[in-house]
Amino acid sequence: MEDLNLYVTLGGTLAGLIVGWLLSRMGGRSADPEALKEQLFKVRSELEEQLRRSEGLPGMLVGLSSIQDADKLYDNVTRMAREYLSADYAGLLLKRDSEYVIAGADGLSAESRENLRLPAKSGLVTYLLETGRPVRIGKGDRQLAVFRKHEPINEVMVAPLRNASDVFGVVFVARQSAGPFWTGSDINLLAFMAIPFSLAAHSGGTFVESQRTSLEALTFIAAQIEERDPYFRGKSSRVTELCLKVGQELRMSERDLESLRLAALLHDIGTLTVPAEVIYKDGKLTEEEMALVKEHPKKALDLLQPLGFLERSLPMILYHHERYDGAGYPFALKGSSIPVGAQLIGMCEVFDALTRRRPHREAFSTEKAVEVMNDMSGKHFDPKLLRLFLNVIERQGKTPLKLPARRADPTRT
Repeated sequence: MEDLNLYVTLGGTLAGLIVGWLLSRMGGRSADPEALKEQLFKVRSELEEQLRRSEGLPGMLVGLSSIQDADKLYDNVTRMAREYLSADYAGLLLKRDSEYVIAGADGLSAESRENLRLPAKSGLVTYLLETGRPVRIGKGDRQLAVFRKHEPINEVMVAPLRNASDVFGVVFVARQSAGPFWTGSDINLLAFMAIPFSLAAHSGGTFVESQRTSLEALTFIAAQIEERDPYFRGKSSRVTELCLKVGQELRMSERDLESLRLAALLHDIGTLTVPAEVIYKDGKLTEEEMALVKEHPKKALDLLQPLGFLERSLPMILYHHERYDGAGYPFALKGSSIPVGAQLIGMCEVFDALTRRRPHREAFSTEKAVEVMNDMSGKHFDPKLLRLFLNVIERQGKTPLKLPARRADPTRT
């Protein structure tokens, strides 16, 4: 509630910013009536645009407090800064040891996201720390070089993100053009935005730490579930490792790989709600027992959904027992409606089960497991995705496998 009141109070300063902007536009204009009329028309049009930009800003700033995913929060901050200041690029850098590195960006290339660094002892940071105010850096200023390494930038505005004693981050907006330059009113607007941005980014950093703690606890719980039975010990780690190998083969982004990693680690956590005597029963399950087992993906969703940072992983966890032919559970999804990550977890889980000893049989060889899984093509698994998966299995083995020939996709006509 305090954050909301702060944002509403800050919103009341927008009128003053707009008046300052208006005066900066009118300063030094010609007294000629026709020229003045023309300038007034331009100012009116620009003022209407400024009002349009500012109208929704308090609400958008309040919306930042509802974002639980730190990466999404940082990207939203930069998207907002870029939009409201009519910039070509925007970035948010957070302090890591002796430098500031990109945590969120909008419009920046992959090279800038990876390589843009701002030394903590640079003159720019010193200025921001001493003044607490944004600064505009124009063409010819040597401080511009930091931002120009991978982008054709000719003008930057940088604002500090502060806590009580330090500049823990900076937010910047940048333009390709060398003019018209941002005005004093634009600098005031960025200064205004930097206050809630600081609160949001600081909360985001705290949230990242809470994410790490929560994930460690969940991973420990998942491992303890497996420890109850020696046949399942280490399963989640093995499934996760194999999933990531296949995900890299699919050239998934780092963000998607991280979502896949979390999903693979936690995909069986819903079995906490299933009695141990059912999970580890040697014989065939009764219909009632099987119904309990089939509920575990939904139970995992109920358990993990309150943790906002797992949002991208939840569909993979919920659907990892769906089948390509629609005979899976819990929703009997079919074909491409099953997320790729969920299919990968399912494949890795089956391969792990086949190649591990069970009470009723010895472990299959890799060759035998591949043969069994290939027979599931078009039934349990997407034929194309399974082929790629089996190729990864082949490459990680010591000797080439005799992979069966490609099978037709029975779901296509």
